[in-house]
Amino acid sequence: MSYEQAPYRRQGKQLETVTIGDAPNDTIYMVCGVVIAMLLVGLIIILVAVTINRVCLMSERKRLEQRQESTSAHASNPRNLNNAN
Repeated sequence: MSYEQAPYRRQGKQLETVTIGDAPNDTIYMVCGVVIAMLLVGLIIILVAVTINRVCLMSERKRLEQRQESTSAHASNPRNLNNAN
C-alpha cells in the first residue's frame, strides 16, 4: 500500500509531510460524531414523548375529577330530586 504525499505543512521550524494514511482517523471521528448525534436526537425525542404523555394524563385526570365533582354536586342538590309531593 503506497501512501501519497500531500503538500507540506509547517510545524515549528521543520517541514513535515502529511500522508493520506491519516484519513481513516478522520473517518472514525466522523462516524462516531454522527452516532453520538443520533443518540442525542433519539434521547430528546423520547424525553419530549414522555413529557407530552404526562401532560395528557394530567389533563385527563383533571377532566375526570371535574366530572366526578359535577355529578356529586348534581346528586346532592335537593332541587334535582324528583319529589312526588
